[in-house]
Amino acid sequence: MRFPVFAIAVEAQEGRWRSRLSGLLAMARGLVTARMSPVLFCLDFVVYPVLVIVCLVVAFSGEGGVLLAVSTAVLGIALWTFTEYVAHRCVLHHVPGFAKLHHAHHDAPKDLVGTPTLISVALFLVLAFWPALEVSNLQIAAALMAGLWSGYLAYTVAHYAIHHTGSNRYGVFRTLKRHHALHHFRNGQS
Repeated sequence: MRFPVFAIAVEAQEGRWRSRLSGLLAMARGLVTARMSPVLFCLDFVVYPVLVIVCLVVAFSGEGGVLLAVSTAVLGIALWTFTEYVAHRCVLHHVPGFAKLHHAHHDAPKDLVGTPTLISVALFLVLAFWPALEVSNLQIAAALMAGLWSGYLAYTVAHYAIHHTGSNRYGVFRTLKRHHALHHFRNGQS
């Protein structure tokens, strides 16, 4: 007779966990699409340079040498470029939940819509730093993160400049702005 009672208790507990998980996912979706205050939106421009510097100090303080640290950081930049392309092309435009969130940016490109810094840093740590640390040492993992975060910061600065500044005056930004405008236009948005 105890088994049915136990089964009911387990089922109730699973229901609570499913409810909590769906609540957390809804909150995370809300954070990613939240229109942020200018201070929160610009936090990336403060936090990521500090993280890059810390990672570079750690990377160059190891016994692996300068060449290993620099080449691993360059690998991180290349890895960021590839990751950004795949995530944007495959996830942000084709996975229904994420596509809806990303189209908020396409609908209002000058709005301060983005991923909060705390979430983006956490994603980098979970998806890149910890795995790199598992297969290498702290100096190599730090060098990789310096490259990834430098790539992300460069992307963020360029994307901000394209949407929020008079970047038409500068040749590189003028070209980037034109290509980015075509990207917005091709995806049926302004």
